[in-house]
Amino acid sequence: MFIIPDKSKCMFISSKSQLKKISPFTIKFDNILIENVECQKLLGVYVQNSLKLEAQYNHICKQLNKKYFLLRHLTPYLTFKMKKLFYNFYMLSQINY
Repeated sequence: MFIIPDKSKCMFISSKSQLKKISPFTIKFDNILIENVECQKLLGVYVQNSLKLEAQYNHICKQLNKKYFLLRHLTPYLTFKMKKLFYNFYMLSQINY
């Protein structure tokens, strides 16, 4: 397996109190600095260095708000059954994931 330094990120995962005690560090690979991040999307889930789910919750809320906005504008044109299908396919699946 090859490491692509331009696409690689570095994250130190620990509790918030431990993260405050640790001094900043840098990692170089083939004389290219690997970027330190506090939050990274990994397999569709946002992972934070303190293992909090705030970034994931914010992402899900943004997605649901967009879909709710669409549903709200489509409401006059849909039957109750269609609204329920829309909710189950587009919104509930996002929540369950």
